[in-house]
Amino acid sequence: RPESVGGIIVKLEGESKTALAIPGGFDDYGTPQPPRLPGSGPPGNVLSENHKILYKVQQVFPTYEDDVANGSVGGNFVLPNGQHEFPFKFKLPLNNACSDPVAMSKIGGLGGLGGFGAGGGIFGIGGMRVMDGSKQLFMPHVTKTLPPSFTGMPMAAEVRYYVKVTIQRPGLLKENWRYQIGFKFMPIEPPRPPRTTQEAFARRP
Repeated sequence: RPESVGGIIVKLEGESKTALAIPGGFDDYGTPQPPRLPGSGPPGNVLSENHKILYKVQQVFPTYEDDVANGSVGGNFVLPNGQHEFPFKFKLPLNNACSDPVAMSKIGGLGGLGGFGAGGGIFGIGGMRVMDGSKQLFMPHVTKTLPPSFTGMPMAAEVRYYVKVTIQRPGLLKENWRYQIGFKFMPIEPPRPPRTTQEAFARRP
């Protein structure tokens, strides 16, 4: 059926999650206590961090041409029933982005209410979602090559990359549609040293 749409947003994201159990120590009677593992009980004995190592945003609909054809900027569009294609393209950076204040500032704001891709609708609300990237700037960071995807240690260490699509539906009681698909990422291999004509010898044990 036809659907009123305020905007279609595509995000390329990468997250690095780690958790470390603090040693249990001893109780009041001197009995050794085991460390509390991640996810094994109430928080307090586990240190965890979540770094947004990659964050890119692109609005694929409406484009500037769509706004001009519609005669307004930031208005709503009615998409007819059927299949629609909205091409997009991202370029993966070489290094992580969690220490970049410009990249992290794009996370801040309310999605759909003065935020990225805000649409119209009742009271100008196109679906609210609070996002804050400023807390990333208060964490210690190192600028390194984007790490490869890593799984297999749930609740302890994980590196994930995914593409998220948000279809903003204008209206006070309409919920935005969100879709997400993950992918595996392997960083570019560092350049190898140039070939040399020098001979090398190795002694057999």
